[in-house]
Amino acid sequence: MINIVWFKRDLRLTDHAPLMQACSDKTPLLLLYTFEHTLLNDGHYSLRHWRFVWQSLQAMQRQLQVHHGKIIITWGDALTALGAIHQKLGIKNIYSHQEIGLDITYQRDQAVKQWTSQQQINWYEYQQGAVVRGANNRQQWDKNWKAVMRAPLACADL
Repeated sequence: MINIVWFKRDLRLTDHAPLMQACSDKTPLLLLYTFEHTLLNDGHYSLRHWRFVWQSLQAMQRQLQVHHGKIIITWGDALTALGAIHQKLGIKNIYSHQEIGLDITYQRDQAVKQWTSQQQINWYEYQQGAVVRGANNRQQWDKNWKAVMRAPLACADL
C-alpha cells in the first residue's frame, strides 16, 4: 500500500499542506502529476500555461533529486492514472489540494471522490486560498481570507 500526493495547480514543495500531511505518515509515498487531456484541450488554458506547468515540474524534480525522489508524470486522465496505480500498488490515502474554478475540474473531482469511496481509499483534500468550494454567498469571505493568509506555513520534512 502507498500514499499519493496528487499535484494539481499548486506545483511547489514548500508550504504545501497535502505534502506535509503525507510526509508525516510512514507509508511509502508517490508524488503524481497528470497532464489531463480534458484540461490540455480546454480553452481556459494556453500553451504559455502548460510551459509554466512543465517548467515547474522540472524544477520540482531537481529539488527532489537531492532526496532521491521524483514526481511521476502521466498523460491522459487522472482517474485512469489513479486506477492503474491502485491496481498495481494499492492506494491507502490520496492527499491533494481542493481545486476550485472550472466545472471540468469539479466534475473530475466528483468522479474521483466516488471512485475513492468505492475503493475504500481515503482522500484528503486541503483548502487552498480563501475561496470556499460550494459557498452559497460571500459573507465572511474577508474574515476567511485573513485567516488563510495568516496561517502558518505547511512545511514537510522531505
